[in-house]
Amino acid sequence: MNFNSKAFTFFVCLLIAAFFWLLSALSKVYTAQVVFPVKYAHPPAGKIIANRLPDSIKVDIRASGFTLLELRWKKKPVLQIDISDSKSGAHNTGRLSIQSIAEKIALQMGQDVHITRALPDSFVFNYNKKASKLVPVKLNTELSFAGQNQLSDSLQALPAQVEVSGEQHLIDAITFVETKKLVLKNISANMEVESELLKPSATGVDISPRTVKVKVPVSEFTEGTLELPLEAIHLPQGYYIKTFPDKVTVKFRVSLSNYDKINPSMFRAVIDCDKAGEGAASRLKVELTEFPEGLKGLSVSPEKVEFILRK
Repeated sequence: MNFNSKAFTFFVCLLIAAFFWLLSALSKVYTAQVVFPVKYAHPPAGKIIANRLPDSIKVDIRASGFTLLELRWKKKPVLQIDISDSKSGAHNTGRLSIQSIAEKIALQMGQDVHITRALPDSFVFNYNKKASKLVPVKLNTELSFAGQNQLSDSLQALPAQVEVSGEQHLIDAITFVETKKLVLKNISANMEVESELLKPSATGVDISPRTVKVKVPVSEFTEGTLELPLEAIHLPQGYYIKTFPDKVTVKFRVSLSNYDKINPSMFRAVIDCDKAGEGAASRLKVELTEFPEGLKGLSVSPEKVEFILRK
């Protein structure tokens, strides 16, 4: 056997020995301090937590080397502190010691974990009465459409209102809840998408539900043109008015499904003689006082007409 073969054999034996030594070492029980994030659940019905509570606890635990190694390298579990386990005190307070729920918390860390000490070692809860109200949902969207498609109606949030709850003075200041910015591009058909709601900045305010559906009604639009007669309103008795021209052209965009339904009788183009007055300019603005709903890009040409007002 040459030198290289002996060296290789020695190296393999060393690796095997190291492996068994590591298994033996990790099988032993050790004590270590670990920091865990915490969340609080199940406050008394109709109550909210008024005081600020720690968002993590330091825990001295006894566990096998395998468990400690896993806790060090993996993402630590968020420990749930069940407020319903606390003992009620005077003046809307509660107290919960870690020792009283040590076994329940240890199970959230692993099967062989035992808690020897925790900082803080107890929690004090101050309760206030929980208030709630309904507020409208405000949509925050950025939309772009493919081809000639456009919104055929208003965006709609489902539900249109959500419940905010918390301390009375905090929810009194909330008038709406906004969605996270919803960006939709190249829209070519009706859509219904889910959007998360932004939580109010005030600590201790909850929203229910946390998401809404956003309904996006879409149609393909086409351009339409109509010629309308001009009508004079507020014409003084005994007077006659002549406009140049006596008709105007109205342009609009309408969904293809409604294009054949549009006709001139749905529109009314007027000039207001009250705005002529003595010494007024010889042009009056054309106003559309009646037109169908759902039209886009509505415009009148010309926007002003010349006139002659005579008795």
